[in-house]
Amino acid sequence: PLIAHLEVFCQFSDPQSLYLEPELFKLYNQLLCHVNENVQKAALDCVLSYKHPHVLPYKERLERLLQDRHFKDEIVHFSISEETSVVKPEHRADLMPVLMRLLYGRMRSKTGSKTEGKAAAGTRMAIVLRFLAGSQNEEIHMYLDLLYEPVSHLKDGSCLAMVQQSVEQLDLSKVLPLGRQHNIYNSLEVALKNLGHLVLSYLPKILQILLCMTASVTQALEQRSKVKQIQSIIFNSFIILNL
Repeated sequence: PLIAHLEVFCQFSDPQSLYLEPELFKLYNQLLCHVNENVQKAALDCVLSYKHPHVLPYKERLERLLQDRHFKDEIVHFSISEETSVVKPEHRADLMPVLMRLLYGRMRSKTGSKTEGKAAAGTRMAIVLRFLAGSQNEEIHMYLDLLYEPVSHLKDGSCLAMVQQSVEQLDLSKVLPLGRQHNIYNSLEVALKNLGHLVLSYLPKILQILLCMTASVTQALEQRSKVKQIQSIIFNSFIILNL
């Protein structure tokens, strides 16, 4: 199991000496965003095993953010705004990437039944975004990059060129599922409502991503006949196999 492997890796006293260490460290950081808080906790233990002087002092606070019973209290006391920040200025550059990833994972996680889980996730998202209002500009960009990671390639290059590429190079087999696209749109709406002026400098990227996604969906809908042809071929293949 994934968690069992992570629990082994976090025991190493000198993690930087491990084989393929850069790839492992990258994996730990990716898993900090996981929707399962137990995976997040195991990944955090691996990151903390590096004993980084700018991250280790916040160990207990980071761990409490991963506990449902302590989450709301801790996020209130874990202030990052300039006036009341508990984070030393010289620590922010190394701590904030870890904190942002943990909060992104927490925002996406669901608990309880399907209905209760969605409600809890919505409440948690609002709490996280209010907390992020104390972030600095580049830190907000870091969080938005996590939010748009599935479509991050769409913000590169010029807007017109990327929209044209989204249409001309569309591959139906690689189109992001509509459910995931819907989640991105919802997250954007909530982020804009809660972060407001803090995302102004990111708006051109947001617009470019939205235009490219819209162009891809429009082009995909225009190719529905191809999808139906493929479905027909597959259906006929099943008939032949049954014979």
